[in-house]
Amino acid sequence: MSNFWGKVARLAPHFDGTEEESAANVASHNFQKVYLKDKFPEVYDQSLSVVSCSECGVTEESSGSRWPCGAVPDPVTFNEYMRQSKARNPR
Repeated sequence: MSNFWGKVARLAPHFDGTEEESAANVASHNFQKVYLKDKFPEVYDQSLSVVSCSECGVTEESSGSRWPCGAVPDPVTFNEYMRQSKARNPR
């Protein structure tokens, strides 16, 4: 990834809890299918959709869904995310 995108791309920090905690957190969300045309009238393809939480807005497939509903920390840059990953898993 270029240095530009490393500074611009933003990700939810890694969730360090157990798989059981993660599963409970995913279950705390109220996921629903949302058609993009309902949020963005300029969308040309009327069938485009995403599954997101109706309360906090996190998408089902994102790493943010592993956090409790409404408790996803502020996103970090891709470069910071990689620094945190390397600190957790030194080689």
